[in-house]
Amino acid sequence: KIIKPDPPADVSLSPVPNQRKKLLLQWKPPATWPNPQLFLLKYIIRYWQAGSNRPSMIEINNLTNYTLSGLRSRAVYFVQVAAKDFVDNGQPSEWSPTISARL
Repeated sequence: KIIKPDPPADVSLSPVPNQRKKLLLQWKPPATWPNPQLFLLKYIIRYWQAGSNRPSMIEINNLTNYTLSGLRSRAVYFVQVAAKDFVDNGQPSEWSPTISARL
């Protein structure tokens, strides 16, 4: 059986107070994933600035938030998150719906 989680849930993106070039990305493990404290997940973050067709990718382990930093002021950013089994069994989930925020 190929392991493929559902996408992360409740993905949100918000400015970081008093930090002009940062956005806080938060999400929840997929509701269908059994016991995420025991069966850990890693997450793949894909983000890009409006007008760009080259997304940046970041992979993080077993966290449900990440601060995007070094961003451009007054720019709009788009973000998606995918989940994957922590030990690389199976395939990544589909991407979460795209969300956006303006700095």
